[in-house]
Amino acid sequence: MAGDLVPDVTRRTFLGGLAVVAAVVATTSPAQALIPRPAAQTPVIILRRREDLLRLVITPINATVDKATGRVTPSGDTGILLVSFGPQSVVERAVANGAPAGAAPKEARLAGRSQLSFYIESPVSLTLASLLSWADRDQVLSEVGRYLDGEALPSDVSPGKGPNPLATQIEMPWWLVLSPNRVSSWTEQLQAKTRNGRSEVFHTRLGSALPGSPQTEDEDYRTVRAVWLRDPQGASLVSNPNQVIAEGQSGHPWSMIPTPRDRADLVRLSMKTGSDEYGGRARAIKARLALSPLGGQLVAEGTWDEPGVSSLSSWQQRIWQGRDTYAKVVRRGFLYPWGFKAAEITEGVRVFRADSSGTIRAFWEKRVSIALTEPTIDLGGTGAATDAAKRGALFSEVTCLTVQTPPLAPVANATPINGQWAGMKVYTPRIRTRNGTSAFPFDLVGIDSDGNEVSFSQPLLFAQQKVAGPRAVRNSEGRFSPRDVLDPNFSEAGAAELRAYYDSSVPSTDKAADFAGSSVSYAKNASKSTDADDGDLLLEGDASAATTMPTSQIVFGITNSLPGLPGVEGMEDELRILQEDLESLLEEFQPNNFPIISEARVFLEDTSRMAQQTIAAALNYPRQYLENAFDEAKNSAQVYMQQAEGAANEFLMDAAKAGGLVTPNLNVAGLSRTLGNVYGDAMAVKGMFDDGRITPGEAFKALELLGGVSLADLIPNPYPGVGADGKPTGAALKIESTFVDTGLDTERLVVTMSMDMAAAGESGDGVLESIPLISVDKARLVVALESVVPTVSGSASWSVRGEFTDFVVHLVPFDGLQFVDVDVARIVFTAGSGKSTNVDVDVREVDFGGLLSLLKTLAAYLPFGDMLVIDVDSSGIEASFSVELPTIALGAFAISGISVGAELGIPFSSGPVRFGFLMSKPEDPFSLTVSGLGGGGWLEQSLGLKGIERLSIAGFLEASIKVDFGVASGGVTARAGFQFAIGPPEPAVDGVDEALSLTAFASLNGNIDVLGIASTSIDVYVGLSVIVPTDLPDYAKLHGIATCTLRVSVAFFSESVTFEVERTMKAAYIDPGSLGRRARSAGEIPVATFRDAWSSEAWGQYCGAFG
Repeated sequence: MAGDLVPDVTRRTFLGGLAVVAAVVATTSPAQALIPRPAAQTPVIILRRREDLLRLVITPINATVDKATGRVTPSGDTGILLVSFGPQSVVERAVANGAPAGAAPKEARLAGRSQLSFYIESPVSLTLASLLSWADRDQVLSEVGRYLDGEALPSDVSPGKGPNPLATQIEMPWWLVLSPNRVSSWTEQLQAKTRNGRSEVFHTRLGSALPGSPQTEDEDYRTVRAVWLRDPQGASLVSNPNQVIAEGQSGHPWSMIPTPRDRADLVRLSMKTGSDEYGGRARAIKARLALSPLGGQLVAEGTWDEPGVSSLSSWQQRIWQGRDTYAKVVRRGFLYPWGFKAAEITEGVRVFRADSSGTIRAFWEKRVSIALTEPTIDLGGTGAATDAAKRGALFSEVTCLTVQTPPLAPVANATPINGQWAGMKVYTPRIRTRNGTSAFPFDLVGIDSDGNEVSFSQPLLFAQQKVAGPRAVRNSEGRFSPRDVLDPNFSEAGAAELRAYYDSSVPSTDKAADFAGSSVSYAKNASKSTDADDGDLLLEGDASAATTMPTSQIVFGITNSLPGLPGVEGMEDELRILQEDLESLLEEFQPNNFPIISEARVFLEDTSRMAQQTIAAALNYPRQYLENAFDEAKNSAQVYMQQAEGAANEFLMDAAKAGGLVTPNLNVAGLSRTLGNVYGDAMAVKGMFDDGRITPGEAFKALELLGGVSLADLIPNPYPGVGADGKPTGAALKIESTFVDTGLDTERLVVTMSMDMAAAGESGDGVLESIPLISVDKARLVVALESVVPTVSGSASWSVRGEFTDFVVHLVPFDGLQFVDVDVARIVFTAGSGKSTNVDVDVREVDFGGLLSLLKTLAAYLPFGDMLVIDVDSSGIEASFSVELPTIALGAFAISGISVGAELGIPFSSGPVRFGFLMSKPEDPFSLTVSGLGGGGWLEQSLGLKGIERLSIAGFLEASIKVDFGVASGGVTARAGFQFAIGPPEPAVDGVDEALSLTAFASLNGNIDVLGIASTSIDVYVGLSVIVPTDLPDYAKLHGIATCTLRVSVAFFSESVTFEVERTMKAAYIDPGSLGRRARSAGEIPVATFRDAWSSEAWGQYCGAFG
């Protein structure tokens, strides 16, 4: 039967089958497929002509066949001749563009029978000429198909049932039933057309015949309508515009063009113009159509603009002898984040390629591309968007220069979203590359805040459009409920689902716009007026007020509102990006999501010139700017950008280029139109919005003085970086740009970074305050950096001066633990391009105290200042001394080999100031003898401004014996002891950077010498260490090492060999937070109670004190 599924057939089987049908002999058989089966057999007439393969089956309806008279006579006033042509088309499996063709032939399925139906009002002779005379006969047509293009269809058209089974029905393409209009007619071919012994295959073409006019093939009247589907799910597909049959399911066994959804929408568009009811002036399909025994010919084209009916806007199909040669289905959609109106174009193309066996085959290839239907979107002019939306979108207008993409790579999952998006295509267009696929970059041009055209490229997300209109009838006020919107591009729930998918499932690389360093204005530049020499008024952007920055890339998001900011007065509620009025969105056809910057990767030009390296920052728009712009009351600091969430906007600069004293390691928290960079974190930006003041805790936390003291600890909070006029104060870290000699050959850009801070109380604007690590009661810190960049010719240059005076550094500044106080009169640092670094250091005094107070006595004999050796190079300042003490013998006590040294390092890099003290070294320990017992040890320590960096203390016992026989001599020395250390383990242990370690060690040395000509020695060392990492929780480690070194020397030859074994194993897992809990749970530490703290007598006395 016609509705039954037809088994897969090959193309060759299809053509062979048609030839067999053409050879069937005339017979009387039951009516099949398209007419009701009566109780008795219905006579049929089979027409056959060998020359042109004519083979038709004619079934008389309401008529009798009289063989004696050779006539077909209507039983009443009117009868019907039902002319069956058999299958007219075949659907083939489509192969993807660029994919391997594989083996051939591919799967295919035959269409059902096509039929023409004609009324007869008088007897018809049983001759070919009479039975094929169709031009003057009226057709039996479906109730929808009979209407001409442009005519109004009745509103009672029913989509839930098929057409009259006796009407003209042409199944072409597969399962899609077409019907001609009421003025259509069919050409006649009463005789075979033979020329030079060759005959044309019999065929009849669709034409038209207006009343009183001859038959023509005028394309204005040569139209058809899609009236039904022979799909078992046809009624459901036509009535439900959201139903989708996935590939692989019944009715959609493999990739095909058109799809079941496409065919159903062609039927809907043929009979429907509104979303609420059927009828109206539905557009018909223009068609050139012919039927033949070997398959039909079709050139069909239809265009629609009915978003309330279907997203399908265009369909083309070309079929030749039953085989598809070209097909095209166009569906509307949107390209996000910009909301471009676009179309997904699915094409079927007949291509000739080699199959897997190398044989050239005609494959049916599927190609998908995206085209822009409206390439320009006016973001600034849409009434559906708020002012905040227009600021957050960056551009007031965006134009897509890419008219259409090349054929796209197949998408693994083109319908990834459920909910309202179930079955709808949402995907990033991708193209094939040598290494797979990559997102296709669309070329775009945007108009920024200053009216500049900015070119960029960006992958876009295609989202298919659904039926856009409401399901329900508008109420008495002409409005409808948002719940009735079918298209998720516009509904609140659908917009939220798309937003969640875009944010979480689309990779950032598929959302990032590539600007390739183009300058983009992120907000309106503040301008200043100047008078030119000729008296004309010039307007030029103030360099310090510029909002235009070179940009590498921007990741855009989509939204229709921003969440509220808890705790921020006036901003607790959400901020609407798009109007909540759904009517406005549908009126402008604006999707319910709008583009907004998620993260812009910008280059900070002035900062980069100053640092002589590329400094980039990841930023986006703060809500305060989006809502208030540059309102003087609500945004006095003119902040317009903030640090993007999760971004690290570090500004790290070589200390040698920042004055030698300050190590800039700042975080760029935002940008101000008047102040430039805002350093710190989100709180710094918030403070700028609130009152224009900076919170130094974050803004200057990473700006380290002498590599170890945060500048934030030396200045008050809040920090007066901005005055009442909104401009930087003298104490601020300022970065300024100025063009000099504008218009001349010597034109240049001068970028300066300056900072001048004095001790609080020393001057009116003094801000420095002492802390335990450093005293700055009379100090002054001055940093001045200038970078000159010629704009016409010449090379760039820079110069810097840093000066820090009158300060005292306290290493380990805790009571009883003081080690060293370093009193510095001044450190002056100057450097620049083309000249050497110059450092002037004046250290007044180095005072040992606390644990090293015993050295004060030594300092009296060995004054630090007199014996100080100062070495200055590009890496920093090194001041040091080292002295060997004589042997000291006091009765039974003797100490020898003591060397005392100290070292002070002030680096010009990010490292901290360090002070080191030592008493002997591991390779040259001191010796201590008490009543004949020997031993020794060493002490090393390194201190920084942040505390102890390394401490190593060791002591050992030693026994030795020496013999000398004149000719030969030798000796053996044994040593055993312990070492306690804090700092990096030595030797290094994998996974441990800092640790507390306790090492037990033993060593043995033996040597023999013969006449000074030959000698040998052996050194054995065994050490076992318990290592506890400082970064807990972690595993303690047991580390062991054993070495044996053998040396041999004969005359002028010497050789040594070393054997070493090293092992590390994990010990207990140490978690400081759980030690107490574990001890109590094990019963080792009893839980303290109130009774344990108070005796009854003490409690009584306490209570009595209140009586």
